[in-house]
Amino acid sequence: METERKNRKTVSVRIQILIAVTLVQIPVIILYFFIVNNFVDRFREEQWSYQNTELKRYISSLQDEIREIDEFLFYHCYNSFRSDDPDESLREVEYFTEDLFSHDGYIHSIEVLDQDGNVLYAAGNNSDVMIRDVIANGDSVNRGWIVRKYDDSNYLIRVINENEKYASVIISVKQLAASAMDVYHLSGSVLLQKLGDNLTTNLWVRQAEEPIPASIKEPYLLMSNRRQYMLSESTLVGMRVVYGVPYQYDFRWLYMFGYLMVGLAVLSLSVTMFYLRHSILKPLTEMTGFMKRIGEGEMDLRLPDRKSTELMQISGTFNDMMDDLKDAKISSYENQLTARRAKMDALRLQIRRHFFLNCLKNIYAMATTGDYDGVKQTAFLLSGNLRYTLNFDEDSVPMRKELDMCEDYIKLQGVGQTMKPMLITDCDENLDAFEIPPVSLLTILENSCKYGTKQNGPLLIRITGKIRKLDEKKYAMITVQDNGPGYDPEMLKLLNQDLNKVQENNHIGMANTLLRFRMLYGPECSVLFANSSGAKVDLMIPMERIDNEVQV
Repeated sequence: METERKNRKTVSVRIQILIAVTLVQIPVIILYFFIVNNFVDRFREEQWSYQNTELKRYISSLQDEIREIDEFLFYHCYNSFRSDDPDESLREVEYFTEDLFSHDGYIHSIEVLDQDGNVLYAAGNNSDVMIRDVIANGDSVNRGWIVRKYDDSNYLIRVINENEKYASVIISVKQLAASAMDVYHLSGSVLLQKLGDNLTTNLWVRQAEEPIPASIKEPYLLMSNRRQYMLSESTLVGMRVVYGVPYQYDFRWLYMFGYLMVGLAVLSLSVTMFYLRHSILKPLTEMTGFMKRIGEGEMDLRLPDRKSTELMQISGTFNDMMDDLKDAKISSYENQLTARRAKMDALRLQIRRHFFLNCLKNIYAMATTGDYDGVKQTAFLLSGNLRYTLNFDEDSVPMRKELDMCEDYIKLQGVGQTMKPMLITDCDENLDAFEIPPVSLLTILENSCKYGTKQNGPLLIRITGKIRKLDEKKYAMITVQDNGPGYDPEMLKLLNQDLNKVQENNHIGMANTLLRFRMLYGPECSVLFANSSGAKVDLMIPMERIDNEVQV
């Protein structure tokens, strides 16, 4: 129970209070930032949705106007060029050209050229050089709108050809972008791109502190000259239209307020811990230190009085309990010593009864056959064995003394036998003074003599002992091995699984031996039974003896 309590993970009162206070404050702060983030994200989504609607309206209007230009080229110009009267066809083109220029301020020029590149009709700026280049290139005629750059300006150009005549419309990309604010009165300005290259520019593009994303699928804020611009995008005749609107909403104060809440939480936690430390935690720490020292054996310590009513009551009750416990422990300790000695004496008597009876039977048999020398030798050895066995003044003896008695026991077993048993001891000299229970190794030796009888040779028993260090702790490793037939498989399995059941099968000696070792050295004592060219018993005993309490 003590070991389980020491291994159990515990948390100090200080940590528990910190966790409790923190668990109250952290959810509130997390909830606040969650609400703020959701509010800011939703507000930006709404602003971006409105901005996208504005951009779509602008793009839709431009697409309608470009569709009118396409109709002008493919309907009026194309059909006019197929007319038999060239002058009439040019007058029709001129009529519809005036209508286009009246409401499309971004048209740079409209021109009609013949097969040789001569200008038949022109409106707007002089752009015949650009038209001739497009015609000379050839692959862009009747193929849709193309982008060309002339004199550091970009233009949208469309050219059609019919009946050896060319009609062209040139749109200024710069004017097209400017129309977003000048004509359609958008709240921001647009940037036109083609294959990643900027066709136009404006202030927020020139002063942008980061590149414009290749794709804008969600609200995006671009920092430009310490101002933010919300971006959205669309397409127009093969060009990418990036729409930037100044974003003037600053919600940093909401986050600053959240950080202020974090600071106040830390401050309140510090104040709370300061108060608790001086009024509760410090007295509890002192009490814990006193109890630890009391647990280490300082039974005369008493808790001091406290100002707190509850703590003073605890101190008074604890001090009274310690006075009673000290008296009870003294009495209990004396009773334990008496009970342990009585138990070990009873165990020693329990495992020796049949041996004494066997010796008396041997003496009777030798007296009957007239072997008086054997009678005398057996009586002498038996008297020494009885003197050693019936000495109840000590609960432990040096291992050397136990080995000497084992040698006398082998001699006692060899009296009157043709093939006398032999004993070989090979133990570390440092184990000579190691305290072991009396008649412990003798019991194992007796078991070998009883069940290890050899039919074709003498019984040989070997006792070895050495010291090993495992996990910074020293153990005595003692082995008793014979050259007999070994253990029955079922008995071997039973010996290694449950020694208590072995007692029910009249093999109480082995169980009692281990029990008496554990009474001296604690529950870490272990025994292993095996068959290795005979019966083999391995004992592993801690070198440190327990003196204060009995552990079985």
